[in-house]
Amino acid sequence: MTPETKVLILAVAGLSLCGCWLLFRWFRGPPSTPNPWDDKIEESLHRPDATPLCSRCLEPHQTEARFCPNCGAAVDPLVAFSPYLYIFAFGDMLRAGTARRFRVNWVTILGFLLLPLAFFPLLLAFVYWFVFLRNLQRLSPTGDGDSPRDTGIARSDDS
Repeated sequence: MTPETKVLILAVAGLSLCGCWLLFRWFRGPPSTPNPWDDKIEESLHRPDATPLCSRCLEPHQTEARFCPNCGAAVDPLVAFSPYLYIFAFGDMLRAGTARRFRVNWVTILGFLLLPLAFFPLLLAFVYWFVFLRNLQRLSPTGDGDSPRDTGIARSDDS
């Protein structure tokens, strides 16, 4: 066996042992809970007199409301389980891609491109993609309508 082969075998064995040790520590560690706020805010969220907010416009609404009185978005906590409300929530999400500003990254663009294939006939998916890409061009800083007034995006070179 050549010395290079021995070094390679030792390196692979060492990396494997380190990987096993990190995997063991990850399994043995406490479960991490994403909590963006402290205990005081967590307690105030679960109080019976807490006012729910719309996830789109952040306006307060009644606890038993199914739609936001300000913007019309579905606000029922069980919207994913109600077929009637699910249609409105899904339509609102697709309208966001064609008419409103949204966070532009590869995940949202891929979602806006793939979801119409599951719910629209192929011809309507092409129409949706056309309108979506036109909205995406309007939102991009390199598009034709890239003034901060059009997109709401502040730029450092504009005073």
